[in-house]
Amino acid sequence: MCYKAFIAQKAAFALLLCTLGGLLPQAAMAAGNAPAEASFAAFEATIEKTKDAMMGDPEEALSIALRAVAQAQKLPETKRAQIAKATAGWLHGEALIGVNAPDKAAAIITQALVIAEKTAPNSKLHGDLLRSRGAISAMKGDVLSALRDYQSAYQAFVTSRVARSEAIALQDIGQIYWEAADYDRVLDYLNQSEDAYKGDPALTMTTKNDRAEVYRKLGRYDEAAKEYRAALAMARKLDSPMLETRILTNLAGSEADAGRLQSAQAAANQAMRFADHNDAAGWRPFVFGIGAKVAVLRGDKAQATTLFARAFDGVDPTKSDMLFREYHQSASLLYEQIGDQNKALAHLKAFQRLEAEAQHLTASTASQLMAAQFDFANQKLKISRLKEGQLKRDIEIERQKTSYRTTLFLAIAGAASIVFGLILFGFFQMRKNRNQVRAANDSLTVANCSLEKALQAKTEFLAMTSHEIRTPLNGILGMTQVLLADRNVDTKVRERIEVVNSAGETMRALVDDILDVAKMESGELTIAHEKTNLPEILRETARLWSGQAEAKQIELIIDTDAAPQRIMSDGGRIRQMLFNLMSNALKFTDCGSVTLSVNVENKDGTEYLVMSVADTGIGIARDQHEHIFESFKQVDGGMSRQFGGTGLGLAICQRLATALGGDIVVNSELGKGSTFTIHLQLERYGVDEPATAQNIATGPGLESASLLIVDGNPGNLGMLGMMLAGAAGSVAVASTVDHAVEILGQQTVTHIVFDAGGAGSAHQTQQEFLSQMISAANNANALMSIMIAPGPGMSIADAMTAGASQVIVKPISGDDLIDALQSLYGPSPETFIAPSLDARAA
Repeated sequence: MCYKAFIAQKAAFALLLCTLGGLLPQAAMAAGNAPAEASFAAFEATIEKTKDAMMGDPEEALSIALRAVAQAQKLPETKRAQIAKATAGWLHGEALIGVNAPDKAAAIITQALVIAEKTAPNSKLHGDLLRSRGAISAMKGDVLSALRDYQSAYQAFVTSRVARSEAIALQDIGQIYWEAADYDRVLDYLNQSEDAYKGDPALTMTTKNDRAEVYRKLGRYDEAAKEYRAALAMARKLDSPMLETRILTNLAGSEADAGRLQSAQAAANQAMRFADHNDAAGWRPFVFGIGAKVAVLRGDKAQATTLFARAFDGVDPTKSDMLFREYHQSASLLYEQIGDQNKALAHLKAFQRLEAEAQHLTASTASQLMAAQFDFANQKLKISRLKEGQLKRDIEIERQKTSYRTTLFLAIAGAASIVFGLILFGFFQMRKNRNQVRAANDSLTVANCSLEKALQAKTEFLAMTSHEIRTPLNGILGMTQVLLADRNVDTKVRERIEVVNSAGETMRALVDDILDVAKMESGELTIAHEKTNLPEILRETARLWSGQAEAKQIELIIDTDAAPQRIMSDGGRIRQMLFNLMSNALKFTDCGSVTLSVNVENKDGTEYLVMSVADTGIGIARDQHEHIFESFKQVDGGMSRQFGGTGLGLAICQRLATALGGDIVVNSELGKGSTFTIHLQLERYGVDEPATAQNIATGPGLESASLLIVDGNPGNLGMLGMMLAGAAGSVAVASTVDHAVEILGQQTVTHIVFDAGGAGSAHQTQQEFLSQMISAANNANALMSIMIAPGPGMSIADAMTAGASQVIVKPISGDDLIDALQSLYGPSPETFIAPSLDARAA
């Protein structure tokens, strides 16, 4: 801590300049896409906030640095992102040093240094990290490690041609020799620092203040006063009351040591005026201390007593740091003179304790530096002796060469012939082996390429096949739902149709899962970042699975009171993960309960959304935990036969959680149930503006309504027409928005069912023709139900804010569609209908 105290008293300016002086490395990287550039821009803004807070409030700087670390983790995996992670780690470590947590800072700086050495060796960032590690070593008393890191940092700055940082690194090295009381060498390094860079007033001010401190230690008070006043002039240009206060305090102390009490009093008075400024509030005890010291030397005991009382207000003499050392000495003399022996003894003991610490630090630092010099000298001696021995051996060899030259020549000639033959044989053998290795590598490359193409073809085949199967499957399901909606179908025929419909729904769930997995493997999975109403998703989940839980006589517990109201995320993906987890929990639980809980956790200043699904079911053996998240994998071979399912649900949940920047973990024991927990970093947003007013039905129900169905897919249009014909008063159909507008002008329509994915034209976006359709519905005073399958063209949030009466998320069964449309005519209309997914196997 003595080293840190020295920085705070003698060279605080240099440390602050390093942190605040534009140290963020500028990586010359090619610009990426707009979202990536926006992420980098947000990260760099956070870095600037961290640097701004570093000087005034280390605790705030630490909080902002943690935010920068979290942002860096989300950046796209590029070299630029790696440099950003190292930068965030460096500022995190600097903030920990600022709050006196060097042990925590050491691990973070080391991790960032590993990244910098790989991605940006000998860069400015590399040098900054070496400086930080050196500072930590110095704080721990490891002077040699600190010196090595400072020297390595200097070399990195020289290589990267950052003259300003070179100057700061030279000051760091000089501080090591300050601790060893080698003041001549400190002056040498300060002069080198000033020569290296002169374009920064703040850095020049630091150099002059430090040089004045060295002159004060050497008793060269005239030179010290000159340097102090030059530093003071620079501080005034920077308009920093705090810096002026510190320099004036140092000047007053130096003038007092020189016996120039009038000049010392003037500097102390000026420092006291500046200390009233809020920026200099933390330095007031030392301003009062130097004022009291000058008053003691002037013989003004009353003023000295008053100032010392203010200087040591709240300070425990047994725990004070090195900054109070000279003031403890003056206070002990004052209290002895006025007869207060208790206070005199207390301050004398404090001074002796700090003096012993300073002497110990100086001796320890000097001994370590001397040891380093001794090791260097010892190495030179060993090298010299090795050279001397080598010279003697060379002389002996030369003598032997003279005696046995002829014999040696013949031996060498014979040996050369043998060696030449061996070399020739080895050459051909090596060439043969090289050709074999090259052929093997070529074969391996071809095999790898073939395997990669096969895997890609497999993924593409899965995606294409699943998509192609789903299209006719939707038609089959739609037609079975039309038949089931017909009240005239015979009971036996209806039962057979229900079997076909149930099998089709199961097949569609399987196809959807396979299509999701194929998209994930091919990298085509899209993740939205949009406003999400989390409580609505949770209510849908509870409503969807309450019937199945009641049928199995299982208690369904919903604990979502602590859930945040509005978040930025992908609501569809969150819904998909919760549906899969709830499906598994109910499937594998025969008795007991299933609990869905949602809350918020705060770790290191970052909020996380925590969603858990716990059950009292069959549980999972611990040795199977790492396998259950694999595709098409269940706990054992008989599991799928007993419970059904493909084994894709948990694999999809894990990949979606990872894509959303979080993770999913399992805690389970065989026979004791399971708990699956999703952790996602939480991003909130403010209160939304009031939604556009919606048309609400006031007349009879759906059976009396005049429906207009708008869908660009002829098959879907015919299916929807037949499905809704028996439920509504009349049904009209249109395949385009223009055709729908034309019908609205010719006949009365009270309710429009609009499939946003099928209608429109090549010249309009989905949002444009949706706005046109809603405007036409409002003009006709008709209800508007939008059917949407979320995708790149339009999100659920876009549809909900467009101003329609109702948003229905596909896929949805025929009965659920009729119920959804009918709800608009009741007292509690449902304006948002989520997909009614069947239970899927894990």
